[in-house]
Amino acid sequence: MSDSDKETPTLNTEEGPEFKVIIEDESIDISDNPDGDEDLLSALTPSLNEADVPVPSGYPVLELRHVSLPAQVKNSLDLLLDDVDLAFRIRRTHYVQLHSPEQLSALVAVMSGLMAPQEGSVLYRGTDIRQIEAWDYRGHQLGVIFAHDTLRTDLSAIDNLIYTMDASGRTFLKPKDVLAHELLAEMNFPERLEHKSVHELTRLDYMRAALARAVCCEGDVLLAQEPMIGLKTQEQEIIFNLLTKAAKRHDCAVIVASCQEPQENPYNQVYLID
Repeated sequence: MSDSDKETPTLNTEEGPEFKVIIEDESIDISDNPDGDEDLLSALTPSLNEADVPVPSGYPVLELRHVSLPAQVKNSLDLLLDDVDLAFRIRRTHYVQLHSPEQLSALVAVMSGLMAPQEGSVLYRGTDIRQIEAWDYRGHQLGVIFAHDTLRTDLSAIDNLIYTMDASGRTFLKPKDVLAHELLAEMNFPERLEHKSVHELTRLDYMRAALARAVCCEGDVLLAQEPMIGLKTQEQEIIFNLLTKAAKRHDCAVIVASCQEPQENPYNQVYLID
């Protein structure tokens, strides 16, 4: 049948006008996009490399607004945090540099909900975290790597992840041991060490396990306190790459808080708190 013989399907009603049903060709003509628009090409690519996925702007998933916190010293008027404003977005890596370990501990405590600011607010998706149940915020929305004692040294790496998932109260789509194994593999954790006690691990493998634990509950925020301490330059590069990968793969905001100057790695956002 020639094109001229084809009829356009019609819908008729006894009362009212005739409506034409036109079925359009849904295929994409790349010739209409001579400049090779990246968004169009991305849509046509079934397995896109994570590094090529555009980073959304959007609203911050975690935000500090005019946060102040006094020093925990009797009769002291000093402020560890003084009118701090920070904003963190999903799929981005952020670096926050502070000038003292005390200030660093204060910031991590405030962001993780362990301490409340004297003034200002910490907002998770626009809601003050003081209005969110602690078990929900720290168990579901936030994964934290503390500078010390992030993992239970009496457990293996895989048991640390299972323990964390059990404590979260979340429902997972896979058996926890299977998911824990997959997350450790994602961080290039040696399979032969999965059932070794954590205290036997090198610092690099410890951090690999800590990263896997931080993302195992599928939170929107990954907060890491001094993750590069004790690592050689090449090992720091490995951890930075894993953090960047986690931000994209797990759709989370990655926040590194440290008293050290950042390496030359390209964090999406660097903050300096005086």
